Amino acid sequence: MYPFENLIWLPFFLTGALVAAVGIYVWLRRHVTGAYILVGICIGSAWWSICEGLLYLGFSQVTNILITKMQYIGMVWMPSLILMLPLSLFSRPKWSRGSVYLFVFAIPALILTLAWTNQYHGLIWSEFYTVTRGSLAMLGLKHGPAFWVYLAYSYTCLGLAGIFLFRWFFSSASIFKAQAGTLLTALAVVWLGSIIYNAGLSPIPNVDTTPLTFSIATIIAAYGFFRYQLFDVVPVAKAEVFNSMLDGVAVLDENERLIDLNPAAEKIIGQQKDQVVGRIAHEVFDRQPEILKMLGGKDIEGEVCLRPSGNKLTYELRIASLVDRQNRRMGRLLVWRDITERKELEERLRKLATTDELTNISNRRSFMEQGRAWFAQSRRHKRPLAVLALDLDNFKTINDRYGHHVGDLALAHFADLVTRNQRAEDIFGRLGGEEFALILSGTDSETALHAAERLRGILADSPLDTGEGLVAITVSIGVAEIKETDAALEGTLRRADMALYQAKADGRNKVVLADD
Repeated sequence: MYPFENLIWLPFFLTGALVAAVGIYVWLRRHVTGAYILVGICIGSAWWSICEGLLYLGFSQVTNILITKMQYIGMVWMPSLILMLPLSLFSRPKWSRGSVYLFVFAIPALILTLAWTNQYHGLIWSEFYTVTRGSLAMLGLKHGPAFWVYLAYSYTCLGLAGIFLFRWFFSSASIFKAQAGTLLTALAVVWLGSIIYNAGLSPIPNVDTTPLTFSIATIIAAYGFFRYQLFDVVPVAKAEVFNSMLDGVAVLDENERLIDLNPAAEKIIGQQKDQVVGRIAHEVFDRQPEILKMLGGKDIEGEVCLRPSGNKLTYELRIASLVDRQNRRMGRLLVWRDITERKELEERLRKLATTDELTNISNRRSFMEQGRAWFAQSRRHKRPLAVLALDLDNFKTINDRYGHHVGDLALAHFADLVTRNQRAEDIFGRLGGEEFALILSGTDSETALHAAERLRGILADSPLDTGEGLVAITVSIGVAEIKETDAALEGTLRRADMALYQAKADGRNKVVLADD
């Protein structure tokens, strides 16, 4: 019979050629992770399929035995390569060590050696015989013990690959499920084909359809390669970044259910992943009103203050929509960035810019900015406001007699006394040297005089303890209430200064009200 009259060989040749073409296509993109392994699978699958097709061309038994041995050159490595593919993509670097590769490929190398020396021991095939299908004579065989060892090894590799992919599929965010799902589908096809053949359920008796199913599985895996950029953007890298990020990240689906979050987010919200996944976002954040308020909007950025570990921390929260290629909303992404240190630094810088370093009260610039705001508000609401100009008496004498370090202590002592005796809404600042000013909001001149006299008396009764003795300190104070003719705070402060000069001229340690 002319061998090409039987077309059993055709699907094996076609799938072999197709998988070989896929292998070439992947080889041209071999720079990406996992490509070399997929190329190896393509080569092995194509070789296996084409050799299987050759068995149905009517060659002699001797030739078919040689072809069967040639099959093993491609076939024997397939389970190992299938296991290594998901490990290289999704697993940690320890799986990529040379010792691991050596272990998983040692058994296939041994089986290949036994196949080519089978005539001496019969461990792979214990018997060969001829099976007739119509006018076509095909090779029949019985497997030896080493084959069943290899089959057990193969199923172990496929089982481990399946377990690993299942774990990844169910533990990863939805954006990674398509990648793992594609490889699971390919693996299911491999399992199905292998079980059908080894259980004797092949639709064509004595025809091994396993190479066909391996080829189909290879094409499915290659589809995932390009459709989901399975290797170009490595999912394990995404997962490692996701889990190791210092920023907290949470993913909500289109129904506002929380479907994933990283360890940083667990610490931020104070709840474990398994406690919140699947719950509505408003239930998860019911004790964090600032977050709930932001969730009520669309894409938004803002600051929230939380206490994940008892300490108040400030986070920059960004909420962004997740959309597919058709711009359809798939869910939302929440990203928390800890900006506590930045806010503390900003506060320190603000304090440096607005606070007098020696006395820890407002400096001249900050005092004037705050004072102008209070002045404008008082004018607008027609409320009284008083300004006190304060100057320590004989400050130069203190410096000359006791030294500048005592002078600095005197300034700090005075500022501390005033701060402890002023109202929270009052504005107190150092204008320079031993000159200070105090703004009393909602206060008329008579009340301001009483307040100034009280401060003068407190300082006079509170000498500075230098550790080496007491130093008496007094203060002269000028008081002025805002007038209709005062165009700005500077006008009121100028009148208070004039009253201060009068207090100095009257003998110091006095309070003088500015003339109307």
